[in-house]
Amino acid sequence: MKFSYLILTLALTLTFSLTIDTPMQAQHYGYGKKKKKKKAEKEHSTFRLTDHLWYGGGGNLGFSGGNNFNFFTFGLSPMVGYKIIPQVSVGPRLSFNYNFIKGVGSDGFVHKAQPVSYSAGLFTRFKFVRMFFLHAEYEYESREVFYLDGLGYLVLNGEGDILTDRISRENIYAGLGYTNSSEGSWGYEVLLLYNFLTPKNSLELPFDLRVGLTYNF
Repeated sequence: MKFSYLILTLALTLTFSLTIDTPMQAQHYGYGKKKKKKKAEKEHSTFRLTDHLWYGGGGNLGFSGGNNFNFFTFGLSPMVGYKIIPQVSVGPRLSFNYNFIKGVGSDGFVHKAQPVSYSAGLFTRFKFVRMFFLHAEYEYESREVFYLDGLGYLVLNGEGDILTDRISRENIYAGLGYTNSSEGSWGYEVLLLYNFLTPKNSLELPFDLRVGLTYNF
C-alpha cells in the first residue's frame, strides 16, 4: 500500500513538473528563434543613404578680351544625385560664376566691375548602358551682364560705373552624356545638352557642353 502511494506521489510530482517546465521551455526556445529572426531581418533591411548617393561637378575658367576691355571668369557647379534604382537618379545642381571686367568706358577712362552669376536646378538621369546616360534638367538662372556701346566701349551708368543688369530666366535642358565612372570609383563625364528655353531674339546658341568629374555614379 505504501509502495503504491509512493508511486502515485512520484507520478503526480513528475506530471506537475512537466506541466510547469514545458511552457517555460517552449517560450524560451520560441523567443530565441524569434529574436534571431528579427536580427536577420534587421540586418537584411538596413538602409544606408550613402550607398544611394553619387557626387559630381565641373568648373569654369576662362579669359577673353577685346580692343577696349579684358574679361576673366571663374565658376564651380557641384551636384549630388540620389539613386532611386541603380539606373535612375535625381538630385540638385548648383552653379556659381565670378567675373572680373576691366576696360575703357565711354568716358575714355578705365573702369572695373565684378558681376556675379548663379543658378540652381533639379535634374534626373537614366543610365541606359554602362557608359551612356540621358540627362534632363530644370534650372533657374540669375545672370549679371554688362554692355558695350557701338564703338566697343563699356557703357556706364549715371554714377560713372560700369552699367550691369541682372537678368533672371528659366532653362530646360535635355541631352546625352558619356561617363567612365562606376560604383565606388572616380570618373569623368561629358554632356551635350539642348536648352529648349533659349531666347529667340538672342545670339546665344541653345547647346551647352559640360565636362566634369563624378564619384560613385
